[in-house]
Amino acid sequence: MNARRTVLASVALLAGVTFAVGTAMAQSKEGDQKSDMAAAYLAGKLKVPLPKITYTGKPIEVRFSSFIPASAPIWKVWQPALDRLKAESGGKLYVKLYAGGVLHSMKDGFKAVRDGISDLSHCYPSYEPTSFKLMPAGELAGLFPSAAVGSMVMTELYPKYFKKEYEAMGVYMARISMTPPYDLVSKKPIVTLKDWKGLKVRTTGGMMAKQVSAAGAVPVFVSTSEAYTAFQRGTVDAVAGHDGAFIAFRTAEPAKAWTNPRFAAVETPLCMRKAFFDKLPPDLKQLFYAWLQRWNQADAQRWYDGYAATARKKMKGMGIKMVDLTPEQRQSVIGAMEKVNDAWVADMKNKGLPADQLLKDMHALSKKYEGMSNDELFMMSVKQPVKGIVNF
Repeated sequence: MNARRTVLASVALLAGVTFAVGTAMAQSKEGDQKSDMAAAYLAGKLKVPLPKITYTGKPIEVRFSSFIPASAPIWKVWQPALDRLKAESGGKLYVKLYAGGVLHSMKDGFKAVRDGISDLSHCYPSYEPTSFKLMPAGELAGLFPSAAVGSMVMTELYPKYFKKEYEAMGVYMARISMTPPYDLVSKKPIVTLKDWKGLKVRTTGGMMAKQVSAAGAVPVFVSTSEAYTAFQRGTVDAVAGHDGAFIAFRTAEPAKAWTNPRFAAVETPLCMRKAFFDKLPPDLKQLFYAWLQRWNQADAQRWYDGYAATARKKMKGMGIKMVDLTPEQRQSVIGAMEKVNDAWVADMKNKGLPADQLLKDMHALSKKYEGMSNDELFMMSVKQPVKGIVNF
């Protein structure tokens, strides 16, 4: 047994969690793999390396603004993660949540954080498509099998490829997460590529809009919070999204069918206010930085991938026709969308940017992490947090 797996086994015993360290379990493409380590961490039962807290001043508040309603199931994962920050800092760092878009809209995350309205919020590159060149690569078709893998890959590559353009927005990256590959809910089954022709599909804009067009459909930009109304009223014929969101944001309710093309993921990072992070005491800065990566991987495993399995069961119970595409049917859709990948690479190369090497790195890391278990991935975020996301 090598040294890294010995550490994993020891931590599992400390946590009281069963963890097989022999052969790594392959990443489940349907998001139902166990994530015992992440669950133990969120429950406060996993020992993690922490800096010595020497700060003796008043507790520091982290203002976190979110468009997500406080009643959404995601908070069953996120609130325990926020609680871990307070516990790990001995109460010196705590999060004050502003949920449901009370401070600003979903699309205004960059501006709100940059202007000091919030210290931490959702800052999506897809809402600022003209400001990003390399970072949208995470949304290219056919890259990642799961949120856990995608989030790990994008986090690792961020300092080398994406940091400069993200910080040009006047913020720091807090954590970079990826959704699972997107599926569809619709009024009728969408099985073959012919079924996409002329279909009005709700997308997040940016790269995904181009992919939907390449498949023959008509992309309609609608925010996550507005997707239910657009679908119910017939403004769109189908909604592209990750499975958990279909339940959390009710877009499954008007649907008659669900289909799993699993064509591409979407970046859903959080950014943080530069002045907030820069002014943190050194010990709390170190803690906050590492905690963000633990939260990121726990979120990917327990919410994005984990709740997806629950969501599919709920949709089936709602009477929605669940259409599980064959590999050939799925590849016909992804194959059409990969034309967008090629066009993007050519465009970036014309701009003198290393798109070829970026995609090679993404594919290589995706393959590497797909062969690891969720528990191994989570312990990487604990023991080996990526350096250089913020320089301090």
